Amino acid sequence: MVLDEVQQYLGDDAERTLTVDNMVQAVSGEFGGHVAFVAAGQAAMGGTQALMKLKDRFTVSVQLSDQDVENVIRKVVLRKAPDKMPALESALDQVSGEIGRHLGGTGI
Repeated sequence: MVLDEVQQYLGDDAERTLTVDNMVQAVSGEFGGHVAFVAAGQAAMGGTQALMKLKDRFTVSVQLSDQDVENVIRKVVLRKAPDKMPALESALDQVSGEIGRHLGGTGI
């Protein structure tokens, strides 16, 4: 199960942090630990006070840089389906302004 933008959802809200912690514990317990949770976001797991409280729940920490993201997109995803490149380029062109606002200065 992937939880995207966890730090944005949590903010500094201790109640939300406890809710996420309890949910991960309950689901893991219900399925005997056979469910993997991935918490993704812009900040490292220790980047905020709320994330520090969840650090023990998410035991494997992987820090990605902008370069890592670019490598995954360019070297992994696009190589698997090169015939999809024109459709991807078209989609990216349609939202280039929004991408530029969020990823300005990157090579993506």
